[in-house]
Amino acid sequence: MLHRDIVPVKIVISLFTNQTQSVMLSLEELKSYEKWDARAKAFLAGCDSDVRLLTIAQEYHDQVERLYTWLGERMGQVHAAEFRELTELKKQYQEAHLRGWA
Repeated sequence: MLHRDIVPVKIVISLFTNQTQSVMLSLEELKSYEKWDARAKAFLAGCDSDVRLLTIAQEYHDQVERLYTWLGERMGQVHAAEFRELTELKKQYQEAHLRGWA
């Protein structure tokens, strides 16, 4: 959308509290863009009303968090020997530093 036009945002405000209830993306305007890839088109086809931006942001955050959790665990597995060596080198450095060698 950034290369086409301003992002079609709607802000829903409560009449009673005068506070923003949600920030929405206009489904009609999003669907009018013809260059979405297949995944975006499938997502929009599954929407029956304007899209809550918070929902999309939360889902994206959750996916990124899962990726980094998996990546950290996998790096720990693949490089376990190197991490053990690093821990030992740090220990040796600290011991040498305490003796005044570093």
